[in-house]
Amino acid sequence: MPCLPENSLIWTGKPHVPEDYIVDRVFTTISQFTNLQRLVLHFIASTPERIAVLRELRLEVLELETRLNDLTWFALTPGGTLSTPIPARRVFLFNCDVTPHPPIPFLIPLHFIYPEVIEEIYTGDNGTESVLIGLCRPSPSFIRLRALDISVRFVSSPHFVAALEQCPNLVALRLRAAATSTARARPIMTPLPPGILPGLVTYHGPPSLAIFFARGHSLRDVKLWSSRSTSAISEPAYLAPIVAQLGSFVEILELGVTTLPPFLIDVIGNALPNLKSLSINGHLSSYRLGVVTTWTTYIEGTSVIDVGGVSGTQLHLDVLSFGVQMPTTEVAGGTQQEMIALHLLGHFPESHDSTSWDQWTTESPWSRIIWERLSRDESRGRLSIEHVEYHKPVFRTHG
Repeated sequence: MPCLPENSLIWTGKPHVPEDYIVDRVFTTISQFTNLQRLVLHFIASTPERIAVLRELRLEVLELETRLNDLTWFALTPGGTLSTPIPARRVFLFNCDVTPHPPIPFLIPLHFIYPEVIEEIYTGDNGTESVLIGLCRPSPSFIRLRALDISVRFVSSPHFVAALEQCPNLVALRLRAAATSTARARPIMTPLPPGILPGLVTYHGPPSLAIFFARGHSLRDVKLWSSRSTSAISEPAYLAPIVAQLGSFVEILELGVTTLPPFLIDVIGNALPNLKSLSINGHLSSYRLGVVTTWTTYIEGTSVIDVGGVSGTQLHLDVLSFGVQMPTTEVAGGTQQEMIALHLLGHFPESHDSTSWDQWTTESPWSRIIWERLSRDESRGRLSIEHVEYHKPVFRTHG
């Protein structure tokens, strides 16, 4: 039988859409790849024959991207209803592309073939409601689902809580705003039923919803992302009472602010005694679903930093990072960038340079400066720059 490199097959109809007979030949051949584990299908129109092929697959990872004018992923089942088979056994990504497309005005019913073993699900605005309905199946439940990454717009959906109840072992929930969203209204949801998501330890999402998931849970990884747009940040005074209620188990915290005043440092130090990692204005992944590819450049030598010294409250951190936009004329980690990193770190957090958020929505790279303590007994640490390039268009927004 044929064997694919790295056990994966990627077929996309964008930007050069292949003729139907070519796509049909690919689908006819897929069943011969007995070691196929990963399948990526972007903007490919569906037919009953192609849907039948999908039903017979046993994939580790399936990625689907649909758009309205493709009329994709619909086929009549024997019962006469519309459904899309999802043969993913580990990871499913559905309509995660952040490039704006016309909204799909109807739901795409999803049929998870292996609900009892799938571990991670990622979806954006044009897929979240369909995923939530797919999760609401009566049995079997999604007992191995560990991570759910969805659009925050749908927390008020009648299917939201019902879907969460079918994921008893979920440990990570991420609620994202669209990168190009201009809506200023904060998402609204009602308190969760007692006992739901007993193992939840990771919450990434809007600050306004964090308390709902902190109550009754021992959160350890919290990222408080803006729920509006890439040009929106949170006021430190607004975040302070929220941080105070996150719970003492939190070890990792990310805040969407460009300043860290002494009173907020005091709140963090008093409310989060187990905090080990603090990220300020990081945002490398807040609007990108799934895993964001980054490159890390380590700067030679070591640096000393007195974390939280401006307020008198010492934060005994192992990792401190904050976001910055580096010059585009230099390769990430170049000499000029190292000088900027060292300069900014030396003034953090009292004189942290407030970043131009409008600039971030251009094609310029966004980076994080990271300081990592070498040992718990000293203040000396290693400095690095984590860098991410956005290969897809990022549209200018105004917040």
